[in-house]
Amino acid sequence: MESTSRAPVRIEAPSFKPPNKGLCWLWLCLLSSVVMFVGIGMIGPAVFITTESKHVYPLEVSEDSDTATWVGRLTDMTKLHQLIYLEAEVKRPENITSNVEFTYQQEIIVTALGGKHYVLGHGTEYKDKIVDGKRHIKTITCKAGESWCSTIAIFATHQVLYEEYRVAVEFVHPGELGTFCPHCTGNGVQNFYVRFGMHYINPNFTRWQICWKILFTFVTLLVMILPCNGGLAGYFYQLRKVLRSNWTDLQVWIGVLLGMLFFFNDPLFLIEVFSEYGALLSAVYILFLCAFLSTLMFFWLCMLHETSKVGGRIVEGGNVEIVKGIGFYLPKVIFCAMFWILITVAYIYVRVAQEGDPSYDALEDSMHYKLITTTVSVAMAIYTGWILYHALNAMGNVKKLPPQILFTFLFSVLMIVLVIICMGIGATYPLPSASYEFLMFYGLTNVYVWTLAFAYAPLYSGSTALTEESDGIEVGPLSAAAV
Repeated sequence: MESTSRAPVRIEAPSFKPPNKGLCWLWLCLLSSVVMFVGIGMIGPAVFITTESKHVYPLEVSEDSDTATWVGRLTDMTKLHQLIYLEAEVKRPENITSNVEFTYQQEIIVTALGGKHYVLGHGTEYKDKIVDGKRHIKTITCKAGESWCSTIAIFATHQVLYEEYRVAVEFVHPGELGTFCPHCTGNGVQNFYVRFGMHYINPNFTRWQICWKILFTFVTLLVMILPCNGGLAGYFYQLRKVLRSNWTDLQVWIGVLLGMLFFFNDPLFLIEVFSEYGALLSAVYILFLCAFLSTLMFFWLCMLHETSKVGGRIVEGGNVEIVKGIGFYLPKVIFCAMFWILITVAYIYVRVAQEGDPSYDALEDSMHYKLITTTVSVAMAIYTGWILYHALNAMGNVKKLPPQILFTFLFSVLMIVLVIICMGIGATYPLPSASYEFLMFYGLTNVYVWTLAFAYAPLYSGSTALTEESDGIEVGPLSAAAV
């Protein structure tokens, strides 16, 4: 049961109530943030650089040998490249008719070496075997009417520890291709062709990431603890001036989100990039990232549920008792906790497997990983339906919200949509596919939590806040979101 005695908050200040222009400035800041992050992201550096083999290599099937080997080398690698990913694409054998679609199993043997280039010496000394003759069975699908078959993953490493890499890939021939000889022209499968692509992170994107993450972390610290008075005062600095009994659940939750946002911004990213323990630090960061997203999802479920349930009565004013018992919290806690475990396990499963064998690809080589990702997709579908149900039920109460409270509510809805989309396209992963994905997701998430902290920080300062209580409406919907 929640007490509605509390200190007034910034969003309730006269400057944010019509016809004053404070609310217009908030909308302008939000729109400017969206335009800025999209614009800067669109002109930002490319995330990946791809070095493709200059030739399409023929892999001949001969009587003397049942394997054909490709060898590739990467030079001048630094820790700024972050990761390396090698993939191959097989061309449909020319003597298998083009109107036939087929899938076959291709056995490959991968060996990878890492070393340091010596300028005064000759060539490169490869001291470490990263992968030593690992065998994998890859599934290749050749669609009818297409010249090239599906791409297969060959090798991946999540940390660049060597200046040069040498990767040898043996294809065992003809494998299952011989079973398609009824569709062959001529004398069966004699040879086919393959092309390779080595992908790694653009060093300029890594530098770009470092700058933005440092900026987000620094601003988050200021929003948390800046020791001054007025609108720029840090959230916790302002909150400590108010009696603990006057804090609302919403203000406590915003404090939790602010603290988790600090770790969401990856304050140790610089160490992750340049340290030998970068893989471990990266794994720890993923735990914080998943925890933050799950907490945010829980917060939104409670917010919309509360708005749909009692939002109208709250904003009409008066002392209202809000009952949020175990039935309100328990289903949401169980679901969001399970979701956090699922996405964390999915990451750890891949990371541990690839640390032991960089030629391993979870998506292609593991049915367990496919089961986990399918379960995550089902969980996201359930969450989307759940949040949509509460959002539709809340529509009747939304029109009763004061304009300044409506702003925070609509911003929350925007972020719900953004996060669901970003999780669907993979933009929540620390290495998205495009700069604008990174900046839109991280930038707007920061602006959102900063805005909540600004809006719901207490107005009171000095000794008055420690001795007085104020009766009034519950804070927010966020009036209805005192979760």
